[in-house]
Amino acid sequence: MKNIFKSIIKLYLKWLSLLVLFINRPFVIVVAGSMNKHFTKEAVVHKLQEKGVLLRAAPRGFNTDFGLPLAILGLSSGYNDPNGWRRVILSSPGVILKKLPKVLVLEFGISDPGDMQYLLSVIKPNITIITNINKRYIEGFRNIKELTNEYRCLLKSTLKNGLIVANTDNEIVQDVLKGIQNNVLRYGYNKQADYVIEKSLVNKDGQSVIIKNKVKREIFIPKFGKHHVYAALCALIVRDYFNENNKFNKKK
Repeated sequence: MKNIFKSIIKLYLKWLSLLVLFINRPFVIVVAGSMNKHFTKEAVVHKLQEKGVLLRAAPRGFNTDFGLPLAILGLSSGYNDPNGWRRVILSSPGVILKKLPKVLVLEFGISDPGDMQYLLSVIKPNITIITNINKRYIEGFRNIKELTNEYRCLLKSTLKNGLIVANTDNEIVQDVLKGIQNNVLRYGYNKQADYVIEKSLVNKDGQSVIIKNKVKREIFIPKFGKHHVYAALCALIVRDYFNENNKFNKKK
């Protein structure tokens, strides 16, 4: 009975999400990878909000078959409480009448084969950011190839006039990118990247990082750690894309 109840809720949330997305047609940014999804998503959100972009961001951990639709709809989770889920269901029809923000910043999390295909059956990204892919969370997969096929499916499903942002320092990510025809921008310490991290200087307040793309730029990150450098660089790439393509420059 419990599994039937979960299946009904899952299907209901999916189709409600599809209806709301069809009505509103938002611009979708998806962050995926084995690690650093949350910090990257938060950096992108912060950078776009600085620009005045009205958006909705997924709460931390709302990146699976249940969490993704809830993040899209702006609903809380019932978690393991049946009464909580009843409240979610009763309140959810009201989201149809509410206009979505122009931009959604979401996370995709996978743990088993087929997870990515299900998430993509709900929504497809305009921009996909791949942080990294490693063998740390391979338990649900027979081998690394089965895991990378999930990410290749995501890249192939990214809209053709959109953008893929990928970590050039991660060998598995670079392997997944082979044969992908979409517009791809690579970032990292590798000199072959489109956005190269040339230097990172740490002080008591954070990190000053020199980035080279068409020109050299210095950005300050009030946090410590290489993962925050990567996250900030992804946010910079997204902001540059918005600026260059004249997207959502004014609040609406």
